[in-house]
Amino acid sequence: MTEIDDLVKNIVTVEDLNRLLADTNEAESTSYRSEAKHLSGSLKGKVSTIFQAELEKLERENKLPSSPDKRANFFEGLKTQLQSLPKVEIELAFTPSEEFTRKIAKAIREVANAPVVLDISIKPGILAGATLAFKGQFKDYSFASKLTEILKQKYSKGLHENV
Repeated sequence: MTEIDDLVKNIVTVEDLNRLLADTNEAESTSYRSEAKHLSGSLKGKVSTIFQAELEKLERENKLPSSPDKRANFFEGLKTQLQSLPKVEIELAFTPSEEFTRKIAKAIREVANAPVVLDISIKPGILAGATLAFKGQFKDYSFASKLTEILKQKYSKGLHENV
């Protein structure tokens, strides 16, 4: 298990990822002004509690480098890994709850067999369902596409047909 694994399990959306990247930037800049064993304490109130707890764990396990330059490299590597996480673009007709978002993420992670980050956008025009884009593939599971297909079939001969 790498240092990033425990952090990644808490990332569900792009917003979560951006918060973690901001926490990592703060840790990197603070690491130049703090001793290695006390970095997590120096970050109290400046980063998320989850990030701070993971940092404390790394300090306890002596996995956080002691020199500022090595810590900077550590945090740069962490940011690179975080930024390389695959993103799944999802369009929904509604704003999902946190529980719903976590369920979607869990299902997609099981199918992809890898961590993914959800980039959710709201598009009321899809009516219901969702559209998904991942690694160049696009799937439309929306009601709008089904309705369009039904209407095309129904009126393929023109609008003069009896309804």
